[in-house]
Order: sequence, then structure tokens, then C-alpha cells
Amino acid sequence: MGRACSVYLECLKTTYRFNAGQIYFVYYETDTHWFKQHETCVSQIRKSDGALVGCDDEPFIDRNQTSFILVDSDMKDKHDTQTKELISTKRVRGRPVTGKALTPAEKQAAYRARKAQKSVTVTFNRDAVDVLENHVRALVAGHDVPMSPDMLESILESIRSATQSQLVQGR
Repeated sequence: MGRACSVYLECLKTTYRFNAGQIYFVYYETDTHWFKQHETCVSQIRKSDGALVGCDDEPFIDRNQTSFILVDSDMKDKHDTQTKELISTKRVRGRPVTGKALTPAEKQAAYRARKAQKSVTVTFNRDAVDVLENHVRALVAGHDVPMSPDMLESILESIRSATQSQLVQGR
């Protein structure tokens, strides 16, 4: 049983229908032969030795010598994105594969890294937390509650040290 194919053969000898050095497209193949449509004749080429065996009206060919050789079946440049395929292949559904997919663990790690870039974790003494909370609540309510300079300096030092240490760690 034969099948459609996309193979290219280069002619080695000039014949009645084929020119030496010319590359021809093979449209059909079996296990033992390639078939090439040329004008009104279908030429049959033996795979084992490349001999043209199927055209009886070829008077200028010695059937015992190789007439064709197989050329790379994918002659298109791998980096060429503009040339269309000779035989179109059916597109696969969905998004094209890039080969750069991340595992769920890698995605989660990247998410945590992005999240850590946006925040700084500061550690305060319990006394400082109570004083800072009361001060912020009073400011929200429109009141002014004074804080001791020692407490303000302690809170400021905690913020600076946390920011510096987390910048050094790359968070």
C-alpha cells in the first residue's frame, strides 16, 4: 500500500523528461518505489538504487545505472519563518509549545519571590507595637498622641535594619 510523502530527488543524468542537477518532488511512495508526476507520465523510481524504472518512453537512459539520489526530505531552512510548506501540515490545536514551561513548584517559587519583593517584614518589641498602634489610631481619629523619642528611635531602627537585611538577602 502506498502513501503520500514529501521527498525530493536530484536527477543525476539528463534524460528525455528530466535534467541532470534538477531537484524533483516525489508525491507518492511505496516500500520499494517513489512516484513522480511529470507532464502526462508517472515516473517510477526504485528506492534501492535510484534507477528510473517506470517510464517506457525514456529512450536515453541506461536502466542499470542510478539516475536519482535522495535529497534531504526537509529542504526548508530551519530558521526560515516566511516560506510556506509545499504540503501544508495540519496545525495542532491550542497554544504553540515553547519548551519553556515551568513546573507548578517553579511557578509557586516565582510567585513567592515576586510577593517578597513588594513587602518588608519588620519585627518590633511588644511595647513598641502597642505604642505604635495607639499612635496610628489617634492619627486616624484626628488626634495627636505624642511618642517618646526613645520609642520613635527604636521603631525607626527596627524598620531600617529589616529593610537593609532583606535587601541584602535579595528579597
